[in-house]
Amino acid sequence: MSMEIFVNGARYTYWEQASVERSLDSVCGQFSFTTSPTPKSRFPIQPDAEVEIIVDGLTVLTGYVEVIHVDQSSDSSSFSVSGRDNICDLIDSGVPEEVKSFQESIGLQEIILRIISAIGIRKLSVISLASNITPFSAKEIEAFEFGGNALDFITSIARKRNVFITSDGNGRLILYYPPFGIHGGRLTHNENDRSNNILSLEYKNDRTQLFNVYKCSAQDNASANGLQVLSKIMGKEPPEDVKNGNIFTDSDVRSGRYVEIQAEEAMNTNELKKRAEEESNIRRARSLTYGVTIQGHALDGEVLRCGYNVMVNDSIFKQHGSFLIKRIVYTADLSSGSTTKLDLTYQRSYTGKGSVVARTCSTGTPYSG
Repeated sequence: MSMEIFVNGARYTYWEQASVERSLDSVCGQFSFTTSPTPKSRFPIQPDAEVEIIVDGLTVLTGYVEVIHVDQSSDSSSFSVSGRDNICDLIDSGVPEEVKSFQESIGLQEIILRIISAIGIRKLSVISLASNITPFSAKEIEAFEFGGNALDFITSIARKRNVFITSDGNGRLILYYPPFGIHGGRLTHNENDRSNNILSLEYKNDRTQLFNVYKCSAQDNASANGLQVLSKIMGKEPPEDVKNGNIFTDSDVRSGRYVEIQAEEAMNTNELKKRAEEESNIRRARSLTYGVTIQGHALDGEVLRCGYNVMVNDSIFKQHGSFLIKRIVYTADLSSGSTTKLDLTYQRSYTGKGSVVARTCSTGTPYSG
């Protein structure tokens, strides 16, 4: 249960507290650590220094020092260092003009590589664990909206193919369909159970924004037949739009709950249904707050990782089965030890597939973060 910090390739030992956070939502990992008072000659950290953080032998972040904060007086001093992984330059940069137009169809991975090259980012590669991604046609590319930063653009076009993007913490941008695999072991929270391994827990289940039927309308007819569809839903006959394909039904939510959303851009019928499914999944993810903290950084000897599934046995709050780790925070304190905070959600929340049943995945996927 150890955390190691390397600065410009050299192990740095003058730290007292450290944390690393990774999240499926933010893509870019972040780190921070405080250092003990040391002579100036022993504080070699400068802005833009390269940082590698290893947890129990696994590299969980490689990035750059972005902020150094020193608070010093005659009788005390404190030093804190923070930064992000090397995806940060995609967040801070826009999309260069030379990669905003293509004359031929092109794959998602190639688009990302061209953006990385045009920006001039070093030490960042792209690996696709998502198979059979349909290339984008030149006509589709013409319709792209290039506002915002480069990572927002990459994420938005990836979602058009139901592909998610994250960083593995080791200099690679990963294209994937969640989850990457499932951890061994189990998180346990039961009464009078000696196998309980959860130190603290936060639980909230808010279903006020969940609906049985989600309809996604194209921009030109967002509200044309909303009341008509609603009346059909409240009656015995299923709405015709279910057959036509631009409605998604969540059978886990009681009937009689209907919401209509407007597509952010022009979409065909199939794309409208996928967008409705995605809306259901997003709302499902937001409905559950299930955060647990455990001792150390591993479960049954395996370092816990963002994007993997983990089994939960919680009879107190009736949470059982396989949950997706959507956010993870590794914390190490030289005086109090190491802990890991996990934010868990339903796997369905990050698939866009609309299936309640979780897929079974092997643990052999070559992903390290």
